Amino acid sequence: MKRNTILKALMAAVFSTAALQVQAQGIYVNKKNGESIPYPAATFDKVTPTSKATASTNTTEGVVATLKCEKIADMINGRFDHHIFASGNDIVVVGGLSSWFKANRTAEVYHNGVWKEMSIDDPHRGGFSAILADGRVMIGGGGQYSGSDKTASTIIYNPSTQTFTSGPDMTTARSECQAVPVGNTIYVTGNYKGDDKTMDYFDGTSFKAVGDTYERSYPYIFASEEGDIWTWGTKDTEGNPVELYQTDDGRQGLLVNGYNPSTNETGSYFFSILAEYKPIVKRGYLRPTDYYSSASEEPGYFFIGENSEGEYKLFNAVPSGGHCQLNSFGLDFPKVFPGTDVKLLFSGAVVLVNSAKHELYIITQYESHDECIISYDYYTGDWSIAKTEGLHQLQSWSGAFALLNDGRIVCAGGINGDDGVKDVYIITPPTAGTTGIAGENGVDVWKKDGSHDTYWESELESISTYE
Repeated sequence: MKRNTILKALMAAVFSTAALQVQAQGIYVNKKNGESIPYPAATFDKVTPTSKATASTNTTEGVVATLKCEKIADMINGRFDHHIFASGNDIVVVGGLSSWFKANRTAEVYHNGVWKEMSIDDPHRGGFSAILADGRVMIGGGGQYSGSDKTASTIIYNPSTQTFTSGPDMTTARSECQAVPVGNTIYVTGNYKGDDKTMDYFDGTSFKAVGDTYERSYPYIFASEEGDIWTWGTKDTEGNPVELYQTDDGRQGLLVNGYNPSTNETGSYFFSILAEYKPIVKRGYLRPTDYYSSASEEPGYFFIGENSEGEYKLFNAVPSGGHCQLNSFGLDFPKVFPGTDVKLLFSGAVVLVNSAKHELYIITQYESHDECIISYDYYTGDWSIAKTEGLHQLQSWSGAFALLNDGRIVCAGGINGDDGVKDVYIITPPTAGTTGIAGENGVDVWKKDGSHDTYWESELESISTYE
C-alpha cells in the first residue's frame, strides 16, 4: 500500500478553503496520540473545515460555556467502578469490573500514547486509593464483585518503574472505605456490613488499628495540617441513614469524629447544618489536590450537601488546631441546565479541586445521561457550566475521573448495558466565569452515507492519503 502524508500545507488548505476530495484513494486521519483512523475510498467522500462555535449566554445561573474534548486511545479492557489517577504525565487505571460484572484483575498505564496492561491480584472495587508524598500510590480493600466479598489486601504503584507490588494487609477486610494520606502514611476508614470501629493506619511499613470511630460506609475523611484526622458520613455499614445526634435543648446534628494521633484519642462532635444538608454519599475516589493549607490560604476540603427538598449546597471543611470549621459557598446549583428544561442530577457528583487556579470542578449528569461540568472559582464566586455531549457512557456513577497535572480532566470507562467501556477522554474545563474555549479549527471527515466524524486541530497531527 502506498501512503502519502499531507502535512501542514494540506491542513492549512483544509482550514481555509472549501473541501478536500479524494476520488480513487482513501485517507488516514493521523492523531497526535499516535492513532491513525482509516477511511477507505469505498466509504470516504470529502473533508471540510469546521470550527467550534463560541456563542454562549450569560444567565443568572452562570455562564454557559463550551468545552474542549479529545478522545485518546481506548483502554485495553473495558471497565467500570475502577480507580484512576495521574502519575506524572501518565494515566493509571486499576481494577473495577468488566463485562457482565466480572472482576477485572488488571491495571493499565497510559504512557506516550499507548496503554500497557499488567495483572493485579484483586480488582479493589469499592476500595480506597491514596497518593503518598513520595509519588507512590496505594490501592486497597474493596470487593471482587460486591462489597460483601471484601479484602484486606493492598497494592502499591511505583511511578519510577511503572509497576505494582503487593503491599501489607490492613488489620481488617474493608469495602466501601475511604482514605487520606498524611505524608508517606495513610489512614483508612469505613466498611460494608462490618462492626469495626477503628481506622487502619499505615505507618510506612505496616498497618495497625487506631482510634475509635463511628461505623460508616464511604465516609468522608480529612487531615489537618497538624495531622489530626476528621471523619464523618451519612450512611452506616448497612447502607441505612445514620441516626442524628440530639442535644438536651432539642438541636440535631450529624456526629463526626476527630482523631488525635499524638494522644490516640477520638473525640465526638456534631454539626447541626449537616442535619439539614446531608453530605451526598459517593463511592471512593482519589482527591490528590483537595487539601487544606494555611500557608497558601487554601480553604479546605469540598463536598456537596443535599436537603430534603432536593436542593444542594457547597461546603468546605477546614480542620485546624484540633477543631473543624464548616463553611458554605454561594454557588447557586441550577436544577436544570440553563436555557433548557433538562434536569441536572447532583446526587452522584464528583468534586475535583484545582488549587493552582483556585477552581473546583463539579462533574455530574443530566437526565439524558451525558456529563455536565461546573467550573467554580471559590475566591471570586464566578462559575461556568458546560455539557460534554456524546460522553454518555462515562457515567459519574460508574466511570472514573481524575485531575491531570496540567489542569485537564481525564474521564475513563463507564458502563453500557452490562459491558465495561474502553473509551477515554481528556476534557479541558472552562475557566470559571468565562465561555471557555475561544474557538478552535478542525475538519469534518464526511462518509458517502452522509455521516461525518469531527477532528480538532489540537488533536490532529496530519491527514495522509493511500492507494
